[in-house]
Amino acid sequence: MLNESDKRQYHRTPTTYIVRYRLRCGLSNYDVVRTQNVSQGGALLMTSRQFKQGDELEMHIQFPFAGEKVEVSGRVIASNEKIKNSIYETRVEFIELSDAVKKTLGEVIERRKKLGH
Repeated sequence: MLNESDKRQYHRTPTTYIVRYRLRCGLSNYDVVRTQNVSQGGALLMTSRQFKQGDELEMHIQFPFAGEKVEVSGRVIASNEKIKNSIYETRVEFIELSDAVKKTLGEVIERRKKLGH
């Protein structure tokens, strides 16, 4: 039986980045959260609210070495309560990535792996 990491197309790097996000539909305000891990294919966010599977998010991720914020869209795969009514692990798959953003994500992740983070 395959474990979770065997199913992944991209290697996830456990690291913390600051993310500003909001729902793509509607006029919701941005919220600020942190990542638990990130890959070229998605991220695990620690959010203060639970999302429905399929919700789409607009996100701005600040990578310390990229020199700018990376803007991505993502689709919620799952959002599970970790601390009752307070903290949720929200798994997001990146969607509609440009080649430039995918390259930046790959470079940042590789740099983190080389640094041992």
